[in-house]
Amino acid sequence: MLIDPTGRRMSGKWIGFGKDFDVNTGPWELVFQDSSTTKATLDKYNRRPQEPEE
Repeated sequence: MLIDPTGRRMSGKWIGFGKDFDVNTGPWELVFQDSSTTKATLDKYNRRPQEPEE
């Protein structure tokens, strides 16, 4: 896991194991978006994540 010096972004790589003991990996990222907790802001970000492109 890497944390940006400003503390507003983290990124890394996940690892998992499949049914046949195959190893799965992939990148992840967590980015600070907004410090507001108003209803309008919460509604703005209350959505399903985008499907990854293949």
